[in-house]
Amino acid sequence: MPINRGSHPIFHGRNQELDDFQFFLNEIEKQKTRTSFLIQGSPGAGKTTLAQKCSDLAEKQGWQVVVMNIPTLLHLKEFRKAVGREPRWKFWRKRQVKIPLVYEGTFSSLQINFDYHTFVKTLNAIHCPTILYFDEAQRLGDASLTTAQKRILSDVLDELHNQRKNAKHPIIFLMNGLGRTEKILKEYGISRPADEAVIYLKALDQHSERNIIRDYLVKEAHVSINDPQLNHWIDQISEQTHGWPSHITSYANTFMKYLQKHGTSLNHEKLKNVLALGTQKRYHYYDQRCEGVEPEDKKKIASFLVKRPHQNTFTQKQLTFFLQKSLSKEKSHQIFDQLLRHGCIHRITGGAYQIAIPSMKDWLLETYSIKPTPTISQKTPQRSHSKTIKPSRSTSNSKKKSPNELDVSQGPSI
Repeated sequence: MPINRGSHPIFHGRNQELDDFQFFLNEIEKQKTRTSFLIQGSPGAGKTTLAQKCSDLAEKQGWQVVVMNIPTLLHLKEFRKAVGREPRWKFWRKRQVKIPLVYEGTFSSLQINFDYHTFVKTLNAIHCPTILYFDEAQRLGDASLTTAQKRILSDVLDELHNQRKNAKHPIIFLMNGLGRTEKILKEYGISRPADEAVIYLKALDQHSERNIIRDYLVKEAHVSINDPQLNHWIDQISEQTHGWPSHITSYANTFMKYLQKHGTSLNHEKLKNVLALGTQKRYHYYDQRCEGVEPEDKKKIASFLVKRPHQNTFTQKQLTFFLQKSLSKEKSHQIFDQLLRHGCIHRITGGAYQIAIPSMKDWLLETYSIKPTPTISQKTPQRSHSKTIKPSRSTSNSKKKSPNELDVSQGPSI
């Protein structure tokens, strides 16, 4: 089954990650093993797109790719349908079952229909090498999951993860998840995947980022490759996207729509409007990631970051202790959990955390940090009894801006 959420045909970079997965795929195919593979990263790092490329590699080698989600793992009949089995044990039917990548409901209301031994038999009877693709794996830590549901999921994860050898066909449980996914798997009693079975996604390198923006402009927006403004546009857009795939896609969608409406020739005015519109979208995306955190609490988080100008990491204790200066202990930990759950912060090595998307930190500081209050002398100049001297003509005239200078503060003029 194709993986469509968030993926796009334009793809550059991640060559090392694809090589690592190809090597892993070949080894598992030789060993006929059941095991797991984790792609982990911050929101918008390109996890789903990379999973699509990984599944394409597998399909070229004769593997089938089946989409999984929590309801499918909890309901044996749905699982058997998904992997291509008829409800009657002896008969096979290859079929495509439409399963949403991410279940949006409350898990506690889900019906459970599961038998561990039948589940193992179903895995053993799968008729070809198979990738079970599980997106948003951090949802395994959802608070609405009941104890009974977690017990079943623990059995499922154990069976798929712990390298069951000598299977009839190899199976890879391919998971995508935010930075806390490894910790959640550990809570299920699942050991950390081997180094060769984990990919940590970060921002794209500058070369790949520029190639993606160029392809969007030339191949999708139909800008001439010889347009004299092309490289300038790529430079300016890449300064805003920071190598982050979701930002690149957002700005690309913005300029494709804008150029379709206003013509494909590039100029300064169009660029100014595109950057302003793209920045609005980027800030809206950050707001969505911080859903549930009140503006006043965002100001407190920004104040915490202001007091640590040269430190990009912090511990849970440091942030919650700072928030407790004006909030209750319970509320402080609730905010921390919200930030972690929505991918605004993620855990790195040694129990330290950081803002998940580097440019999100800049947004928090720019939008929510408390600006210093001007002193009285700064608010109103002190009166002088001396005669006012009028400025000379040379100092009164403001410097004119060069037409090449960008000013997006006034927003798009469409």
